[in-house]
Amino acid sequence: MLTRKPMKRTGFKRPEREDKPKPCALLRPILQGVQFGQPKKLPIELPKEKPVRSEKYLRAVASLPCWLCGIEDYSQACHGDEGKGMGIKSSDLTAWPGCAPHDGLPGCHYTIGSTGTYTRDERRILEKQAAQETQLALIEKSINDLKLRNVLESIGLIYDYD
Repeated sequence: MLTRKPMKRTGFKRPEREDKPKPCALLRPILQGVQFGQPKKLPIELPKEKPVRSEKYLRAVASLPCWLCGIEDYSQACHGDEGKGMGIKSSDLTAWPGCAPHDGLPGCHYTIGSTGTYTRDERRILEKQAAQETQLALIEKSINDLKLRNVLESIGLIYDYD
């Protein structure tokens, strides 16, 4: 068995650059105080809308029959895909009732979201329509249900003008 000494690793010094790029005279006032390599904050930053989060609203959505096939007792709250991003979930206001797997069928939640049955644009149109119809159904249902009315008021879906 042959043993060798491991290679010695050493760093290297980068050569100094004498001809640093100079900003254009027109950009000088804008770039004053900005170091290159760091992102510059825009003077006007619009605040991002915080997505609505409500467990009670999602439970109310899941209590409705499936939006697509109408079957009852198998619904779950399905979020729309629009408004999502890296580490960002879409608002709960985009939720609609879709049935979970039942009776050997995959369920409408899976059919719309995962199978590729619909294109992205078709799916977004369906989800938007489903979310609007779900909100209307819950508003109608809240006329006789005080708890649901309070939930819808808390997320800003309806307002109490009393």
